[in-house]
Amino acid sequence: CDQIDISLSHTDDLLLVGLTTRGLIGVDAERSDRRIYSRGLDRQICTPHERLIVSRLPLAERDPSLVRLWTLKEAYSKAIGQGLQFRFTEFGFGPDGRPTQVHRPDGTPGTGDEWTFCTYVLGSDGLEFCVSTAVYDAGLGRTLDAEITTMLDADAVAALNEALGEALGGP
Repeated sequence: CDQIDISLSHTDDLLLVGLTTRGLIGVDAERSDRRIYSRGLDRQICTPHERLIVSRLPLAERDPSLVRLWTLKEAYSKAIGQGLQFRFTEFGFGPDGRPTQVHRPDGTPGTGDEWTFCTYVLGSDGLEFCVSTAVYDAGLGRTLDAEITTMLDADAVAALNEALGEALGGP
């Protein structure tokens, strides 16, 4: 399905699926109450600029800020096909409350307007999750036709229909 990009993430009972027809997508989710700062993980996931910003926050805001940074970094690295191979100390994001874009380790901008980043807090059964998305707009416009029969060649569609028919007890 070359007209749709898909990204997956899961944590606890949350399964997150990101879909786009505009280019590339990466998604990530973590529990909002995850303790990161107290374990010193900030040195493994933050650029020097990010560590400085986080260290200036009140103690109660440090873990949520690091969870946000972690999910943004994982979403971005998934979107570019690197996953955890791309060291999180090599790229960063600015503080919450400002337009989000990728930064170089020194805090200067590293990407342009072709990337859109968002972070949300979702609640479910008394749990809160921090969810981040990274979407790259390839500039090709919106794909209006995302039907499987036009996205796959005729042989692939026939094979899928046959397999589904057999799975459902049909011919």
